[in-house]
Amino acid sequence: MATGLAAVFCSGALFFLISVFRIRQYVIDAIPQNLKLAVSAGVGLFLAIIALEESKVIVSALAACWARAVLFGGNATRTRMAATIPSRIIRTTKSIGRR
Repeated sequence: MATGLAAVFCSGALFFLISVFRIRQYVIDAIPQNLKLAVSAGVGLFLAIIALEESKVIVSALAACWARAVLFGGNATRTRMAATIPSRIIRTTKSIGRR
């Protein structure tokens, strides 16, 4: 616990020094506005995906492949490997549906 508190103290002291000597403002000004907007949008979408997966509104591709393998008696390893390429997912899904 003391190590964690020391790390928080050191990061706070470092941030304070960076702010006092105006280094922080130079770093912020060096980043283009489009990149700032893109990073914030990416973080927001990432958090939205995590929330939707946790609430089971969406299911990850790997979980969907395992579910297909269990429900339709397919080969889970073949289905998992097919999940790496979206076009193969479509073909695998169509071939499972024909059985």
